[in-house]
Amino acid sequence: MLTVAVTGTTRAQGGAAARSLLAAGWTADLAAMFAYFTASGLDVDVAALHRDFPEVGRHGFPDWAHAQDRTAILTPGPMPEAARH
Repeated sequence: MLTVAVTGTTRAQGGAAARSLLAAGWTADLAAMFAYFTASGLDVDVAALHRDFPEVGRHGFPDWAHAQDRTAILTPGPMPEAARH
């Protein structure tokens, strides 16, 4: 498991994070994404999104989780190719 701190870092630290992830076998795209999070962070103003886009429906995590098809997740079988990378 990798933990990436997203606050109080510099761009140089973000670059170092990307190099570490690439060395660990991560894809360049994924390494770049986490390097960005490390160097710049990511904030979302949920209240502003609700205010500015009231027409977009929203749901909380519990509602989303309840609606998922658990049989697809829990059924034994081969791992899909996309999940192997």
